[in-house]
Amino acid sequence: MKKIFCIIASIFVMTSALCVSAAEMNSAQAERLSSLGIMNGDPDGNMRLNDNITRAEAAKMLCIAKTTQDVIDSSEITESFKDVPESHWAYRYICYAKKNGIVNGDENGNFNPEANITNAEIAKMVVSLLGYSVFADNNGGYPIGYMLAATRFGVTDGLTLVTDSPAIRNDVGIMINNALDIPLMVNTSENGEEEFSIMDGNNGYPGKTLLTEKTAK
Repeated sequence: MKKIFCIIASIFVMTSALCVSAAEMNSAQAERLSSLGIMNGDPDGNMRLNDNITRAEAAKMLCIAKTTQDVIDSSEITESFKDVPESHWAYRYICYAKKNGIVNGDENGNFNPEANITNAEIAKMVVSLLGYSVFADNNGGYPIGYMLAATRFGVTDGLTLVTDSPAIRNDVGIMINNALDIPLMVNTSENGEEEFSIMDGNNGYPGKTLLTEKTAK
């Protein structure tokens, strides 16, 4: 039996009839994402915030949010998807994301790297990156449980999303920027009983976020 500490679960219904996001990434958010190497502009310095983003691009951004490019070494790229050959530009990021449970393939073992990522898919990846998959799976799984987790823990703060619509760079950037400061959930199992705790510094465990983990590397 899984125990989840420091969580008050609520149930709500997500629909695909929501309004699109009206929030715009501000200069401080854009500067932080750029300084960390997570999101950069084109050669002209344009962030192209209204462009769609592919699944491969999202995987790279999430990997860089978790670690640094230098840390993604050969030990992290041992397994790929059928449609992601070693020659693909995002091969090592996708392999790293798969190994660390951030991304999944479809029923045929494909990742579909060039497909536009949807809001539900990127929310699931960010929630998984933060370690909250156990919460999401216990509250309906994909997509509703992951959208619940993204809302409950602040991933989608400032955004109102159409779950099955293609995500744009603006919204993905805001979600990742939010995620950098959200306490991670980690497996703190002892004595054979599976337990998960939020690393917010209030439950006997030290505070831990993507940002503190990234800057410590």
